[in-house]
Amino acid sequence: MDYQKSFFDFLKSNIPEEVTLPEYIEEKLHVSRDGAYRRIGGRTALTINEAMTLLHGRNLNMLDFAGRLPGQLIFEQITKGASNSPAAYASYFDFLSKIGAKEYIAMTSAIPRAYLIDFQDLAFFHLFYTAKTIAGDPGMQGATFSLDHPLRSPFLEVISPVCDILYNIPSIEIIWMDALQVVLKPILYYLDTNQMDSPKTALAILDELMELINYLEKMAMAGRKFRLGETYGNFSPAVQFYFTEIPLQDSTAIFFLQNDLLVLHILNGFSTISTTNPHYCRDVQALTQSILEKSTNLTTSGEKVRLQIFNAHRKEVEEAIKKVKSSYK
Repeated sequence: MDYQKSFFDFLKSNIPEEVTLPEYIEEKLHVSRDGAYRRIGGRTALTINEAMTLLHGRNLNMLDFAGRLPGQLIFEQITKGASNSPAAYASYFDFLSKIGAKEYIAMTSAIPRAYLIDFQDLAFFHLFYTAKTIAGDPGMQGATFSLDHPLRSPFLEVISPVCDILYNIPSIEIIWMDALQVVLKPILYYLDTNQMDSPKTALAILDELMELINYLEKMAMAGRKFRLGETYGNFSPAVQFYFTEIPLQDSTAIFFLQNDLLVLHILNGFSTISTTNPHYCRDVQALTQSILEKSTNLTTSGEKVRLQIFNAHRKEVEEAIKKVKSSYK
């Protein structure tokens, strides 16, 4: 493999369009135009110092280049897990702010968190459960969930700007058929195991879950993103919801950047890693396309199919509400 050629191909994709590769090399290495062309053509070997100088000029490092080579897969750790859950979301916000995604495709085994923010009781419970039970945040073990828990404000404050970014990016959302159960079962589990303060709290969360289902149905029908209570139109970011029977594991998103793809994995709710390795990103994109082809598009499938799916979800929540009311009189 011609690593020097691959290096310059990578470098060229990371410099401004108005600057040519020879001009950039000439400026950063203080060589003649002929010297720049000789390096690009491989007639002069590029030194390590020269390579690092060229990379640092674009705020890149050798790992950025190495991670794009065939057989070399390097992930960047965006967040560091559950030792500080609000800090994890703050890091995720910084990441989303910097990458400048044009659109994204998301696959999740649960209801996408971006759409939880207007349902704050439900959003807080889902974050609390994920941090305590799934990610095992050591600072939350033994804590009892309540809607006025001290963590409510810090959790919702950090997730809100993340949701604001995602709401404004066109997307395709692939949702597993049992996604509702991933949200619903923890509510009943916490109540049954005395990790929730009262049945009244559970009912408040379930009521919001029902509202969320109705809201997602409206967005699926419109094919547009909008916040709860807002009007929408052709100016609103486009969205398509797909319903799949294929079991999905941890959440995965493909972000379409200016010139690249970026794959992001959320491993336990808060631990997030990403890569722009083109070979891996294309593999994930092919997998995603395969799942899309086997899924139901809720935006284009027609009212009958859409009603059938959302009515089934509403029935699940109604049964859960009845169970709580009958068991905790």
